[in-house]
Amino acid sequence: MALESDLEAGDGTFDQALSNALAAVVASEWPGEEHDRKGRVRSAAQLLDVIEERIPPVGGVCVIPEPEEDRVRGEAHHAMFGDGPYEPWDVRIDAAVLRDGIARTQAVRHARGPGGLERRHVDALFALDEHRSLRCLDSERGDRHWAGAREEDRRSQALALAVLEQIGDEEAARRSANVNQYEGYHPKHSPEGYDFQECPVCGYETLQVTAIDDYGVGIGRGRCIVCTYERNGTVVDDLASAWMFENRWADD
Repeated sequence: MALESDLEAGDGTFDQALSNALAAVVASEWPGEEHDRKGRVRSAAQLLDVIEERIPPVGGVCVIPEPEEDRVRGEAHHAMFGDGPYEPWDVRIDAAVLRDGIARTQAVRHARGPGGLERRHVDALFALDEHRSLRCLDSERGDRHWAGAREEDRRSQALALAVLEQIGDEEAARRSANVNQYEGYHPKHSPEGYDFQECPVCGYETLQVTAIDDYGVGIGRGRCIVCTYERNGTVVDDLASAWMFENRWADD
């Protein structure tokens, strides 16, 4: 994941991630082939040899088809909920690009040249995550996005508290009393707008809602007119899913 946003995160990072991913793929497809005769896990280059021997590359790419049982389930699910043709979850192993990436990182690590990873090397590495033995990057991306949104929310709350301290109770009450001058829901003038909701920081019903959660619970995202606290969409959906679990799913 470090390589996703920073290609210079480290050649060793690429080598380690590639070696572990290829070992997982080979161990899943051809158990035991991930080890050499001495019982050691093969290097990334050797693991690519195993893959290319089992699946001869076409244009430098080896394709592992989606398992038949997974394809049947996927097609059935797609027929019920999908749009357009079903796209098989085949795994494309761009052996040529991965070998070039190995050569570049080894050159740097062993002082044989400048090396230098490119986006195509990292993309080829990410493509391995399509294999059923891995499939972890989407979850990691989700965790990082959630953590970033929570940190953003903490900063917004801290700023809102500072604003409240600066303007004082009298000004906060005045802003709350004048909330109707801001555009919100109005049956005639703004029928598409939302009612104001209670701000979790200042406690006034002055959170100007711009959208509600994806679950339809009714928790709004937006900014508070009084203290400037802003609630982002990720926090909104997190609150809504917690409400759903507590009030609906928990009963099941």
